[in-house]
Amino acid sequence: MAELFKKYTVRKIFIPFLASFLIASCEDTDVQVEEIPAAADLSSVLPTKFTKTDNGQTDVTVYTYEGTKLTKEETASTNRSIVYTYNGDLISKADEYSGTSLVLRREFTYEDGKMMTEKITNYQTSTASTTTYEYLSENHVKFTRLGGLYDVYLSNNGNVKVATLVKGAIARTYNNNFDGQNNPYKNIKGYLKINVFLSLEGDLSVNNRTNGNSSQTGTVNGNYTFSTVNTYNDDNFITKMVKTEVKTLSSNTPPNTPVTSTSTYTYEYKK
Repeated sequence: MAELFKKYTVRKIFIPFLASFLIASCEDTDVQVEEIPAAADLSSVLPTKFTKTDNGQTDVTVYTYEGTKLTKEETASTNRSIVYTYNGDLISKADEYSGTSLVLRREFTYEDGKMMTEKITNYQTSTASTTTYEYLSENHVKFTRLGGLYDVYLSNNGNVKVATLVKGAIARTYNNNFDGQNNPYKNIKGYLKINVFLSLEGDLSVNNRTNGNSSQTGTVNGNYTFSTVNTYNDDNFITKMVKTEVKTLSSNTPPNTPVTSTSTYTYEYKK
Protein backbone atom coordinates (compact mmCIF):
# COMPACT_ATOMS: atom_id res chain seq x y z
CA MET A 1 0.00 0.00 0.00
CA ALA A 2 2.81 2.36 0.87
CA GLU A 3 4.43 1.57 -2.47
CA LEU A 4 1.23 2.40 -4.36
CA PHE A 5 0.93 5.67 -2.44
CA LYS A 6 4.51 6.53 -3.31
CA LYS A 7 3.97 5.96 -7.04
CA TYR A 8 0.76 7.98 -6.98
CA THR A 9 2.46 10.87 -5.17
CA VAL A 10 5.35 11.02 -7.66
CA ARG A 11 2.99 11.02 -10.62
CA LYS A 12 0.79 13.63 -8.99
CA ILE A 13 3.74 15.96 -8.47
CA PHE A 14 5.34 15.31 -11.86
CA ILE A 15 2.27 15.99 -14.02
CA PRO A 16 1.59 19.55 -12.75
CA PHE A 17 5.33 20.31 -13.04
CA LEU A 18 5.36 19.13 -16.64
CA ALA A 19 2.29 21.20 -17.45
CA SER A 20 3.90 24.29 -15.91
CA PHE A 21 7.09 23.68 -17.93
CA LEU A 22 5.15 23.41 -21.20
CA ILE A 23 3.19 26.58 -20.49
CA ALA A 24 6.38 28.48 -19.62
CA SER A 25 8.07 27.17 -22.77
CA CYS A 26 5.18 28.32 -24.96
CA GLU A 27 5.18 31.74 -23.33
CA ASP A 28 8.94 32.09 -23.85
CA THR A 29 8.61 31.07 -27.49
CA ASP A 30 5.89 33.64 -28.11
CA VAL A 31 8.02 36.41 -26.63
CA GLN A 32 11.02 35.49 -28.81
CA VAL A 33 8.96 35.55 -32.01
CA GLU A 34 7.56 38.99 -31.19
CA GLU A 35 11.04 40.39 -30.60
CA ILE A 36 12.36 39.52 -34.09
CA PRO A 37 11.74 42.55 -36.36
CA ALA A 38 10.86 42.10 -40.02
CA ALA A 39 13.76 43.00 -42.30
CA ALA A 40 13.09 46.09 -44.41
CA ASP A 41 12.95 45.43 -48.15
CA LEU A 42 14.94 48.24 -49.79
CA SER A 43 15.24 46.64 -53.23
CA SER A 44 12.50 48.87 -54.67
CA VAL A 45 13.99 52.21 -53.53
CA LEU A 46 14.56 54.19 -56.74
CA PRO A 47 15.56 57.80 -57.49
CA THR A 48 12.79 59.87 -59.07
CA LYS A 49 14.53 63.25 -59.21
CA PHE A 50 18.15 64.42 -59.29
CA THR A 51 19.10 68.09 -58.91
CA LYS A 52 22.62 69.34 -59.63
CA THR A 53 23.73 72.90 -58.84
CA ASP A 54 27.12 73.84 -60.27
CA ASN A 55 28.58 77.31 -60.94
CA GLY A 56 25.22 78.93 -60.39
CA GLN A 57 23.41 76.66 -62.86
CA THR A 58 20.79 74.16 -61.73
CA ASP A 59 19.83 71.09 -63.77
CA VAL A 60 16.98 68.77 -62.77
CA THR A 61 16.69 65.21 -64.08
CA VAL A 62 13.57 63.10 -63.59
CA TYR A 63 13.34 59.31 -63.98
CA THR A 64 10.52 57.11 -65.29
CA TYR A 65 10.26 53.37 -64.59
CA GLU A 66 8.49 50.13 -65.30
CA GLY A 67 9.03 48.27 -62.05
CA THR A 68 12.75 48.65 -61.31
CA LYS A 69 13.62 49.09 -65.00
CA LEU A 70 14.45 52.62 -66.09
CA THR A 71 12.58 53.62 -69.25
CA LYS A 72 13.52 57.29 -69.52
CA GLU A 73 15.49 60.09 -67.89
CA GLU A 74 14.83 63.71 -68.82
CA THR A 75 16.68 66.98 -68.13
CA ALA A 76 14.44 69.89 -69.10
CA SER A 77 17.06 72.64 -68.74
CA THR A 78 19.28 71.05 -71.40
CA ASN A 79 16.38 69.64 -73.47
CA ARG A 80 18.04 66.21 -73.23
CA SER A 81 16.57 62.80 -72.57
CA ILE A 82 17.75 59.18 -72.61
CA VAL A 83 15.45 56.27 -73.49
CA TYR A 84 16.45 52.78 -72.31
CA THR A 85 15.72 49.41 -73.92
CA TYR A 86 16.08 46.14 -71.98
CA ASN A 87 16.79 42.54 -72.83
CA GLY A 88 15.68 40.73 -69.69
CA ASP A 89 17.24 42.57 -66.73
CA LEU A 90 20.11 44.00 -68.78
CA ILE A 91 20.10 47.26 -70.74
CA SER A 92 20.68 46.58 -74.43
CA LYS A 93 20.41 50.14 -75.73
CA ALA A 94 20.44 53.74 -74.48
CA ASP A 95 19.28 56.42 -76.92
CA GLU A 96 20.06 60.05 -76.13
CA TYR A 97 17.87 62.77 -77.62
CA SER A 98 18.19 66.52 -77.98
CA GLY A 99 14.57 67.55 -78.17
CA THR A 100 13.13 64.98 -80.58
CA SER A 101 16.40 64.36 -82.47
CA LEU A 102 18.44 61.22 -81.75
CA VAL A 103 22.02 62.39 -81.17
CA LEU A 104 23.77 59.41 -79.53
CA ARG A 105 23.16 55.67 -79.21
CA ARG A 106 24.94 53.25 -76.88
CA GLU A 107 24.48 49.52 -77.51
CA PHE A 108 25.71 46.77 -75.17
CA THR A 109 26.52 43.08 -75.22
CA TYR A 110 27.11 40.89 -72.16
CA GLU A 111 28.70 37.64 -71.07
CA ASP A 112 27.93 36.06 -67.69
CA GLY A 113 26.23 39.31 -66.66
CA LYS A 114 29.29 41.46 -67.44
CA MET A 115 29.27 44.19 -70.08
CA MET A 116 31.62 42.98 -72.81
CA THR A 117 31.18 45.50 -75.63
CA GLU A 118 29.73 48.98 -76.03
CA LYS A 119 29.05 50.48 -79.43
CA ILE A 120 28.68 54.25 -79.50
CA THR A 121 27.06 55.88 -82.54
CA ASN A 122 27.21 59.66 -82.72
CA TYR A 123 24.56 60.86 -85.15
CA GLN A 124 25.76 64.47 -85.00
CA THR A 125 29.23 63.58 -86.31
CA SER A 126 28.17 60.43 -88.22
CA THR A 127 30.81 58.37 -86.43
CA ALA A 128 30.74 55.05 -84.59
CA SER A 129 33.17 53.22 -82.32
CA THR A 130 33.12 49.99 -80.31
CA THR A 131 34.72 49.45 -76.90
CA THR A 132 35.68 45.94 -75.77
CA TYR A 133 36.03 45.43 -72.03
CA GLU A 134 38.82 43.08 -70.98
CA TYR A 135 38.35 41.55 -67.53
CA LEU A 136 41.79 40.59 -66.25
CA SER A 137 40.09 39.56 -62.99
CA GLU A 138 36.77 40.21 -61.24
CA ASN A 139 38.11 43.57 -60.04
CA HIS A 140 40.49 44.60 -62.84
CA VAL A 141 39.25 45.88 -66.22
CA LYS A 142 41.08 47.40 -69.20
CA PHE A 143 39.58 49.02 -72.28
CA THR A 144 40.07 51.67 -74.96
CA ARG A 145 37.29 54.20 -75.43
CA LEU A 146 37.23 57.21 -77.75
CA GLY A 147 41.02 57.33 -77.96
CA GLY A 148 41.63 56.92 -74.24
CA LEU A 149 43.37 53.93 -72.62
CA TYR A 150 41.66 52.97 -69.35
CA ASP A 151 42.94 50.72 -66.57
CA VAL A 152 40.41 50.35 -63.73
CA TYR A 153 40.49 48.52 -60.40
CA LEU A 154 37.18 47.95 -58.63
CA SER A 155 36.65 47.28 -54.95
CA ASN A 156 34.84 44.10 -53.90
CA ASN A 157 31.69 46.23 -53.62
CA GLY A 158 31.95 47.33 -57.26
CA ASN A 159 33.30 50.84 -56.65
CA VAL A 160 35.91 52.49 -58.91
CA LYS A 161 38.77 52.43 -56.41
CA VAL A 162 41.91 53.11 -58.50
CA ALA A 163 42.10 54.00 -62.20
CA THR A 164 44.38 55.47 -64.84
CA LEU A 165 43.54 57.18 -68.12
CA VAL A 166 46.04 57.91 -70.86
CA LYS A 167 44.75 60.02 -73.71
CA GLY A 168 47.13 61.69 -76.13
CA ALA A 169 49.86 63.48 -74.21
CA ILE A 170 47.99 63.48 -70.89
CA ALA A 171 48.02 60.72 -68.26
CA ARG A 172 45.85 60.88 -65.16
CA THR A 173 45.63 58.60 -62.11
CA TYR A 174 42.61 58.43 -59.77
CA ASN A 175 42.25 57.26 -56.15
CA ASN A 176 38.79 57.24 -54.58
CA ASN A 177 37.28 56.50 -51.18
CA PHE A 178 33.65 55.57 -50.46
CA ASP A 179 31.13 55.30 -47.65
CA GLY A 180 29.24 52.10 -46.85
CA GLN A 181 25.84 53.52 -47.79
CA ASN A 182 23.62 53.09 -50.87
CA ASN A 183 24.26 54.87 -54.14
CA PRO A 184 21.02 56.37 -55.55
CA TYR A 185 21.22 54.20 -58.69
CA LYS A 186 21.99 50.92 -56.93
CA ASN A 187 18.55 49.34 -57.49
CA ILE A 188 17.96 50.36 -61.13
CA LYS A 189 18.14 47.18 -63.19
CA GLY A 190 21.33 47.15 -65.29
CA TYR A 191 22.15 50.83 -64.75
CA LEU A 192 25.47 50.59 -62.94
CA LYS A 193 26.70 47.86 -65.29
CA ILE A 194 26.67 50.23 -68.27
CA ASN A 195 27.71 53.40 -66.44
CA VAL A 196 30.27 52.42 -63.79
CA PHE A 197 33.20 53.27 -66.09
CA LEU A 198 31.84 56.61 -67.30
CA SER A 199 33.40 58.51 -64.40
CA LEU A 200 36.74 57.50 -62.93
CA GLU A 201 35.88 59.51 -59.82
CA GLY A 202 33.35 56.80 -58.99
CA ASP A 203 30.12 58.79 -59.36
CA LEU A 204 28.20 55.71 -60.48
CA SER A 205 29.42 53.02 -58.12
CA VAL A 206 27.53 50.89 -55.59
CA ASN A 207 28.42 53.23 -52.70
CA ASN A 208 28.98 57.01 -52.54
CA ARG A 209 32.18 59.04 -52.83
CA THR A 210 33.61 60.62 -49.69
CA ASN A 211 36.97 61.91 -50.92
CA GLY A 212 39.65 61.28 -53.50
CA ASN A 213 42.56 62.68 -55.45
CA SER A 214 44.11 62.45 -58.87
CA SER A 215 47.34 63.57 -60.49
CA GLN A 216 47.95 64.53 -64.10
CA THR A 217 51.07 64.70 -66.23
CA GLY A 218 51.69 65.70 -69.84
CA THR A 219 50.84 68.92 -71.64
CA VAL A 220 49.05 69.94 -68.44
CA ASN A 221 50.50 68.96 -65.05
CA GLY A 222 48.86 69.14 -61.67
CA ASN A 223 46.61 67.66 -59.01
CA TYR A 224 42.93 67.39 -58.23
CA THR A 225 41.41 66.69 -54.81
CA PHE A 226 37.77 66.38 -53.83
CA SER A 227 35.79 65.77 -50.66
CA THR A 228 32.08 65.42 -49.99
CA VAL A 229 29.65 66.05 -47.17
CA ASN A 230 26.88 63.47 -47.49
CA THR A 231 23.38 63.34 -46.00
CA TYR A 232 21.31 60.13 -45.90
CA ASN A 233 17.70 59.10 -45.33
CA ASP A 234 16.49 56.41 -42.92
CA ASP A 235 17.12 53.73 -45.59
CA ASN A 236 20.80 54.78 -45.88
CA PHE A 237 20.37 56.20 -49.38
CA ILE A 238 22.09 59.49 -50.01
CA THR A 239 19.76 62.50 -50.23
CA LYS A 240 22.34 65.27 -50.53
CA MET A 241 26.00 65.53 -51.48
CA VAL A 242 28.06 68.70 -51.33
CA LYS A 243 31.27 68.19 -53.29
CA THR A 244 34.28 70.51 -52.98
CA GLU A 245 37.01 70.16 -55.61
CA VAL A 246 40.42 71.85 -55.66
CA LYS A 247 42.37 71.98 -58.94
CA THR A 248 46.03 72.88 -58.84
CA LEU A 249 47.15 72.83 -62.48
CA SER A 250 49.94 74.29 -64.57
CA SER A 251 47.24 75.69 -66.87
CA ASN A 252 45.69 77.80 -64.08
CA THR A 253 46.27 81.54 -64.00
CA PRO A 254 48.73 82.09 -62.40
CA PRO A 255 50.13 78.56 -62.95
CA ASN A 256 49.61 76.06 -60.11
CA THR A 257 47.29 78.36 -58.20
CA PRO A 258 44.61 76.30 -56.40
CA VAL A 259 41.12 76.85 -57.79
CA THR A 260 38.21 75.70 -55.61
CA SER A 261 34.69 74.90 -56.79
CA THR A 262 31.62 73.50 -55.04
CA SER A 263 28.76 71.46 -56.48
CA THR A 264 25.57 70.31 -54.75
CA TYR A 265 23.61 67.17 -55.65
CA THR A 266 20.22 66.25 -54.19
CA TYR A 267 18.10 63.12 -54.72
CA GLU A 268 14.45 62.23 -54.21
CA TYR A 269 13.12 58.64 -54.09
CA LYS A 270 10.13 56.36 -54.32
CA LYS A 271 9.64 52.90 -52.79
